[in-house]
Amino acid sequence: MNADESRIGLKGGDGTFPKIRDFTHFVEPLKNNLLEKGYSKPTLVQRSVIPIIEKKRGYDLIARAQTGTGKTGAFLFPIIHLLHRRKQKMNIKESPLYEPNAIIIAPTRELTQQLGDTAKVFSRGTCLKVVCSYGEIRISESLEEMRNGFDIFVSTMGRIMQFISEEKVKLTGLNFLVLDEADKLLKDEIFFRDILKIQEIASKNEQIHRTLMFSATFDGIVEEYAGRILQPNYFMISIGGREVLPQTVKQKFVVSTKYQKFSVLCDEILSKLKPKCKGIYKDVNGVTWRRLSKKVAIFCNSRRMTNWLALKLSIRGWKSIPTSGERSQRQRQEALVAFEKGDCDILVSTSVISRGLNLVGLELVVNYEMPKTFDDFVHRTGRTGRAGNVGRAITIVDPDCLLDLRLVTELIKEMQKENIEVPSALIELNGPVNSD
Repeated sequence: MNADESRIGLKGGDGTFPKIRDFTHFVEPLKNNLLEKGYSKPTLVQRSVIPIIEKKRGYDLIARAQTGTGKTGAFLFPIIHLLHRRKQKMNIKESPLYEPNAIIIAPTRELTQQLGDTAKVFSRGTCLKVVCSYGEIRISESLEEMRNGFDIFVSTMGRIMQFISEEKVKLTGLNFLVLDEADKLLKDEIFFRDILKIQEIASKNEQIHRTLMFSATFDGIVEEYAGRILQPNYFMISIGGREVLPQTVKQKFVVSTKYQKFSVLCDEILSKLKPKCKGIYKDVNGVTWRRLSKKVAIFCNSRRMTNWLALKLSIRGWKSIPTSGERSQRQRQEALVAFEKGDCDILVSTSVISRGLNLVGLELVVNYEMPKTFDDFVHRTGRTGRAGNVGRAITIVDPDCLLDLRLVTELIKEMQKENIEVPSALIELNGPVNSD
């Protein structure tokens, strides 16, 4: 066993754990798509998960791996491979009408759209059709796309439940039910009830479907809920042992009261970043901007704060754009596109973009306001340092905020578990909490 494989935790199932070393066994169209996108060999989570999905047909699966480690490919690649190969062997030319073989559910519209786009890219050239549907995509538009059949359906929970209740999507042909960012879905009471409803309907089918769960974070509560959804003796894959904090992200903590935060952000963080070329640009309207060479995502806890901060930064000359869950999907997507294209350097957001989204080229994450939960901290900071790259995260801690101090205590405990050196700033802050 090499050093990498020692980081793979495997349990459950039938007790045997096959692994793959490459993608050579995949069907030709999928192999071609992988090569075109620069995928030469599987990541750790893909090595372990792909052969279980392909070969352990009677088993469900739950997989935990840090953000940016290839979880999407771990379920998407084998599903595309298996469904395409089966249709070829059976000489099936058309896609099933309103009876998808795979349903992939995500907790947010942004992640759903990204998953749908990714599924379409890697199924290119196969005999599979992918449909992606979520709020703000008109139902008539989705139905038109579904009219000629589809094999893989990517959706938010609300849209899939609507389509099931209206019999626009039937579960009679279901082979795979995938829950991405499953911890978020399971911890939401309404989503959890919806998942149970889907399982109840699908369990009446003659063929047995498989449920696959993926996330960067799972705790005891999530595992308990998962036990009510998955078949007994499911496989459980964990990459990195007990590690939860993203290992490819360099963490820094800055102490500041809420009254000094903005000055700290501007003078001690943004001003010290490398400028883009000369650093000063005029747009077509003659407005002068201080451009950065790298992209920055700044997280806040409310829509009001994201709007205020993006405006204040823009006034200071940093080209910034806000987004939050209270904006329309079109507005949120426009903000992401502007950020990815480089039309703006700073994306100011609530945690709505923290789940699963791959923000290409993101070098720095700043927690302007500390998240309310440890899981949100993991997902926010995990937007950088993806695909083996090293990223940076700077968290501003308010010493007068009890919620911040509670999260500091939790972070210290996790760092100690993972043998990570605890920053002195956190140690100094931890005193008031321990003395309660």
